[in-house]
Amino acid sequence: MPPQLPLFDGGDLASTRFSEALRALDLAAATALAPPAWRPVVETWARALGVPGHPDLPALHTARPPDHPALVVAWNRLLGRALDSHGIPGVLGDEVAAAFLLRGGETDRARASLARHLRFHPDDPRAWALMVRFEGLPAAVRCGFHGGPLVDEVGDLVEVITADGLENPRAWLPAYAWLNGLVDLEAVKAALNAERPHRQATLPLPGDGRAFAADLVRAECTRLKGEDDPEVLSRMEAAGPAAFRRYRLRIG
Repeated sequence: MPPQLPLFDGGDLASTRFSEALRALDLAAATALAPPAWRPVVETWARALGVPGHPDLPALHTARPPDHPALVVAWNRLLGRALDSHGIPGVLGDEVAAAFLLRGGETDRARASLARHLRFHPDDPRAWALMVRFEGLPAAVRCGFHGGPLVDEVGDLVEVITADGLENPRAWLPAYAWLNGLVDLEAVKAALNAERPHRQATLPLPGDGRAFAADLVRAECTRLKGEDDPEVLSRMEAAGPAAFRRYRLRIG
């Protein structure tokens, strides 16, 4: 626990009123009630947010408070709400708005912010890494596939991919999640579609997990019509023989 400084001359009542003002994000009241050692920080926050709709985010971000829980929570909430105040949530210091909201304890607002962020930036691994908290393995698959960390939730899948002799397990995550019945085909499509605008089309090569996933989608769409496409199946087998065997087992 951070050291508690004897900053309040008015005792518990003054401390309680200051904490209540922070919880309400009432910066005018918080400035008036703040102990002298903390007042400059709270005043900086108030100035940074003084013009409605035009927050001075660099000034607010720089004005990191002393390591006191109530102040740190309020600062994160202020930053998160300011970044999240428009249709497309903002990013500051390589962190999405939801990161600040989560540290500020605003879980529901953070989840909604992540959902909006990912509608506009569906391949952002920073957002998917946070979404793991809410969606578990499907979000962890997207996080790793889009270049983010391979979090614990996909550890078993990574082991299976590696055991099948495939390199670059990130690229194989959506396909293997489907092969193991952990996500549906729409999730595989969404992962591929999120990256297509940013990737040049290439000829599929052995070990190409993205190409395998794309052909898996084609093969399933064809199979569900009662048909098959030998060329697609042949490409899948060439890309990953072990993965293709798992595909055959999956569809029976």
